[in-house]
Amino acid sequence: DDLRASYQIVDTIEYDPLALDRSRDRLCTLSKEIIILDQILGYLDEALEMMEIPPEPPEQAGRSLYQRLEISGMRDQLTRRVKDVKKILTGSQRNLDLLREKVEVESQKKTFQMNLELEKNTKQLCALQVSNG
Repeated sequence: DDLRASYQIVDTIEYDPLALDRSRDRLCTLSKEIIILDQILGYLDEALEMMEIPPEPPEQAGRSLYQRLEISGMRDQLTRRVKDVKKILTGSQRNLDLLREKVEVESQKKTFQMNLELEKNTKQLCALQVSNG
């Protein structure tokens, strides 16, 4: 699962210097994939709305094939599957939003830590300058 792998990368931001960039790249990739899936789902939904079910044929052989292929219920089944995929896609979008927030929090933590280190180093340099001069 790409989202789970992305969460694992985010968890390493604290000690892996490349993890923040990798997690941002993965966010972009996942966002693009979700957008594409959403578009495909829209096309499927539109096609199902336009889909017409042919009437049952009058001859016995045609009726047997019609019933065996379950043509009359196929549209309803496909419509239900499209709704299911929409729910999954909505959940994935929410997970992506949570992941994005987590990356932002970790980025802010990292910036804060860098600022603390910079302040500490600056104080040490000032103390060295005072003691040398």
